Amino acid sequence: MLNLFLLLAFIVFVSTDEDTVESEETFQRFNVRSSDFAEIVSTASFVDKSMYIKTFVEDSGIVVITAPHHFGKSTNLNMLKRFLEIEVDEEGNKKSKTKNIREPVRDTENYALFVNNKLKITKNETFMNYHFGKHPVISVDFEFDNIHVMSYDIAIDQVKYSIHRSFTEHHYLKKSDRLNSEEKMIVKNWCSTSGYSKMTETEVTDSLRLLSRLLYRHYDNRRVYVLIDNFDLPAVNALLFAETEDIMGGIYRLISSVVLKVLQKNFHAHRGLISGISYIAGSPALYSLGYVSVCRFLEDHSYAGFHGLTKNESIELFSREVFNLSSALIDLAETNYGGYQSCGNVTIYNLWSVIHLLLTKEARDYWAGPGMFFNLENLLRAPSIQKEIIFLSKGMDRKVRLKKIYAPDDVIRLRDLILKPELHKDIHNADLALAFLVELGYLTYVPTAQSFLGRKRVKIPNKEMRRHVLQQMKKYKKHYGAIEEQLGYAARSVD
Repeated sequence: MLNLFLLLAFIVFVSTDEDTVESEETFQRFNVRSSDFAEIVSTASFVDKSMYIKTFVEDSGIVVITAPHHFGKSTNLNMLKRFLEIEVDEEGNKKSKTKNIREPVRDTENYALFVNNKLKITKNETFMNYHFGKHPVISVDFEFDNIHVMSYDIAIDQVKYSIHRSFTEHHYLKKSDRLNSEEKMIVKNWCSTSGYSKMTETEVTDSLRLLSRLLYRHYDNRRVYVLIDNFDLPAVNALLFAETEDIMGGIYRLISSVVLKVLQKNFHAHRGLISGISYIAGSPALYSLGYVSVCRFLEDHSYAGFHGLTKNESIELFSREVFNLSSALIDLAETNYGGYQSCGNVTIYNLWSVIHLLLTKEARDYWAGPGMFFNLENLLRAPSIQKEIIFLSKGMDRKVRLKKIYAPDDVIRLRDLILKPELHKDIHNADLALAFLVELGYLTYVPTAQSFLGRKRVKIPNKEMRRHVLQQMKKYKKHYGAIEEQLGYAARSVD
């Protein structure tokens, strides 16, 4: 996923008289669409989130983390991968000269990446010595590159491609002397364009489990970390575009089988981290995993401050001399891009928008949307949802009934809300939709509100988001008819 992390590259401006204008080079060096930790860590506006690594490694079991699009999930995973992985050359030989697994790894490019940039995690020498560069890692990304998944065949082709990319990262296994000839041929087929496309459904669902076993053997019985990014995107894609509910169900079962087989009762897999945007939409794909630690956006957990920018991080970032921001612009940044509040009282800023503020030095609206084909306009046609969104757009808050676990029936209701909105007037459907909008970043929890019987107060987090919501309502009004005069009141209240 093209997900931005805590980087803001050194900004170069070309002067014309007294004005400054952005050059092409500015955007290239800023690299706002990169999720590669190595490209990000040395930039002038990097914000150190490396303690995310320690939080995860010292956690237990399978962890599921969700946060909105462009809040740094993919680069967090990439950073974790670079910290844990055994770095090898093209032939699969270890780059480190260490003789045994107990020796600390201090002679690789990844090590230099962390140490030369003085990341916080490197101050914990014991942790570094024990964990850095000691594990094989499987990394898989289920982003489907803007393809609408209307049929099961399209879905399985895209899943094959995601798995193909994971095998390609370990292409050296084709020549490993720890594997037999049949296993090496399987790796060769998964790495080959002509080979992976011919894989059967069974071979697809068994693929990552097989890869974990092969890596375990190649690396002298070292158990594997499994990092899965965008686990929910095939599900959301199917929810919006699958031609029938049966096709949607088949796609969920496919993703579930791949994830289940690599993470459940697999001796060769040590731990798993699963990252995405929406737990509600993706939950059926994880339904059979049993116990997992679900850390949803803005809920009270130890990962709450690692996605987006915390208030303290934002203040420190804005104060850096390289950006030379005025106090007025800093105040605008808070009202426009801050306001996300976790249940544990952590204040979060929209990472994507803050980065663009630093790039342009203008407090414009940069919200990039959820990045998964969804548009707020989809929900405005549902009478119960329209009423709630108009109410929230005035700066009000309301109670939402939250669930700890979302079942397949909830996803079907969400699909109907989006695709057949005129049929839904039930307030419980409004609760489901608003909980979904919290996950996507449209809404936040109210800071002082206490949860009671699964209910929490929500509101629109900041002015940028209120303006975006109003813009979507105006589009709705143009295409589907009148929205009450309250629209004008809401627009005035955001100024």
